[in-house]
Amino acid sequence: MYARWEIYTNSYISLDQLREMFEAGCRQLTEAQDFQALEQAAELYQRVADPGKANLLLAQAAETLARQMLEKTPPATATAWFAKAGQAYEQVAQLAPGHPQSYYLWLSASCYQSARQFTQAARNLEKFSWQSRTP
Repeated sequence: MYARWEIYTNSYISLDQLREMFEAGCRQLTEAQDFQALEQAAELYQRVADPGKANLLLAQAAETLARQMLEKTPPATATAWFAKAGQAYEQVAQLAPGHPQSYYLWLSASCYQSARQFTQAARNLEKFSWQSRTP
């Protein structure tokens, strides 16, 4: 099985240029706090991104939006955003095997804890502790 980006061909835009455009667009959507559009862009970006890269952008944006919401609104309103961030960081840990999985598991657990989803947080902390023990 091959990744979708392995078969990407376009004589007008290189794969690297396309990725840069997606990443710039995702950053702008994060700054505009348009998470719905960001989710759609990240879903499309997954087709050409390296494994886990779109999920990482989504996780970082959701966490940023959740923390911004904490400053402006009651904590309960940020819960859903923290949960989305936790889920996306967890997917990054699964999809990016060559990268520091334990780091993303830690971030996922932290976001799940902020979302008051303690079962998911505990599950990722357990994975984190096993990753940390592995030489």
